[in-house]
Amino acid sequence: MERFEKEIKKEVDDFLKRNIRFTHEEGERIRDRIAPKEKRAIRFNPVYWTVLAAAASLFIFISISFINNPNGISIGNTTLLGFMNGEDQHNSLYKGKYLKIGVIGAIPEVNEKQIAFQEISFDQFTIEEVRNFDAVFVMKESLSTAAEKQYTKIFTDSHIPFFFIDSNKGAYPFIDENLEYEEAAEIPNHNYFATGYLLTIDGEEMTWTYEPSNENNKVSFSAIFKTIEYVTRITFNGNEDITDEDLTISIGADAIIFYGEGAHWNVRYIYNPEMYDEKKVNWVEIELQDSELSLEDLNNIDIEFEGRDGVITGNVGGMVTKIKDNVISFLVGTVNNETYKEDKYKIKIKFNDQQDVIRLKFLSKGSNNNEYEKEDITSMDDSKISDGNDLTLVLEQSGREDIHLKIEKLPVLLSYLTQSDNLELEMSRLQSTFILTHQDKDYFLVSFNCGVKLCDQLLVEHSSKDEVQSIVVSESSLLQDVKLQEDHLALLFGRNEGVAVVRNQVALLNVKEFIKVSPPPQLEVLESFEYPIARIEWKNNALKAAIADLEEPTFENIVEWNKNNGEPIQELLWEFK
Repeated sequence: MERFEKEIKKEVDDFLKRNIRFTHEEGERIRDRIAPKEKRAIRFNPVYWTVLAAAASLFIFISISFINNPNGISIGNTTLLGFMNGEDQHNSLYKGKYLKIGVIGAIPEVNEKQIAFQEISFDQFTIEEVRNFDAVFVMKESLSTAAEKQYTKIFTDSHIPFFFIDSNKGAYPFIDENLEYEEAAEIPNHNYFATGYLLTIDGEEMTWTYEPSNENNKVSFSAIFKTIEYVTRITFNGNEDITDEDLTISIGADAIIFYGEGAHWNVRYIYNPEMYDEKKVNWVEIELQDSELSLEDLNNIDIEFEGRDGVITGNVGGMVTKIKDNVISFLVGTVNNETYKEDKYKIKIKFNDQQDVIRLKFLSKGSNNNEYEKEDITSMDDSKISDGNDLTLVLEQSGREDIHLKIEKLPVLLSYLTQSDNLELEMSRLQSTFILTHQDKDYFLVSFNCGVKLCDQLLVEHSSKDEVQSIVVSESSLLQDVKLQEDHLALLFGRNEGVAVVRNQVALLNVKEFIKVSPPPQLEVLESFEYPIARIEWKNNALKAAIADLEEPTFENIVEWNKNNGEPIQELLWEFK
């Protein structure tokens, strides 16, 4: 081999070794298709050598994209990420957010303090259980069992990252139910310490590989933690461009602040138009009153943040989060497609056994020095707060005279209004909907305790003798349909999660006795807000509900069901004597 040819070959080989990796499956396919061929002498050919030199130059040029994008490239449906050399892995410790990681096997020793490991047994190794973690480690002693076919769907359907520790066999043994771990081949020409794998909700596969390091591979674990934080950013926000600079909260001159106080928490939503336009995210700050917080508390805090155009739900520990003293800050995506000073938001915070429902309204506009001036958002004077005896609710009916109803005749509504800090505001937010007239009685739905879209629902019955009855029939919902048969009234309510998912509830009343009717045990799902219910109708003496036919009513499954035009469905019959 001529010296020039050797140099070219060496340069190309070095480039390929540094920058090109195959998954185990891809390597197996390539090896199967390569047949041994006889060597033959190659005569000097100027065109051949010119082309070879050009190809080598092209490889070197392309390598710039790998250098500038250490997170990887996308090839087909597989994203190759995290090919870290020794220098990359020996950077500083992971200094990001708190992470909760499940471990199948022995818990590893790491340098970081903001990592909470929790051992899980194979009896606990289910899709529902692993979704409580930011990631799961499968340690060396558990690799063979984890590769058994009964666990394959956990790795492919949980949509969280898994890391296979002390293994150089890649992820393929764990996602192919027909391949046992002992039969899987090692990744050739490498001795990786760990491989990471994630199949996202959108069907995109991500894999990462990590070289071994010194100090019991603690530096390699630091690199893995950085990958996990990266994944939580792109999967929670849908935007992999969230940077460390974005994690610094800055209130610019154009920022708008919405504020509210509850029994246990104070909340600020900081709308920064520049950040929203670029990243489609903004900060929410929640401050716990009269108590101290720790990193471990983050996983015990669930939030439901509702705006005009959507609802965001999640566990704070799984979000892009910062914590300082008693203030937790986390990023949220779109809840309003456009934001105005007049907007109002509602946030529900569940922490341990406590729950706060807090309404946010405009507080101030930011300034360049991150200070802000509060506008007066205090409630009306105490002298103007009524005991409810002089309050009147107007019930409108198309083509008929309005009904003026004293609030004192509606005990639930009276209690809610008199506990409000701003009675005038809450009165203005009440909504009433005429439903139907049955046997000389008019039925209305009064919506109260409203967020932007969802309200608690009070059914009101008003007779021609001015007699009134009322009963709460649903909470935090929207009315979608009404069906009456004889003395039974069926109401279909919906509760949205963003714009992609709506879950439903059926409320059934015996209007003759004016009581709610509970479903039999086998039909309790109808009032649970778990599944989408496409429609309800009466059939003889039974209520027929067309409900989504899903294995599990997960967010992802409902999204797919909607994409399939609401199919398949099953019909449930609620029969009456």
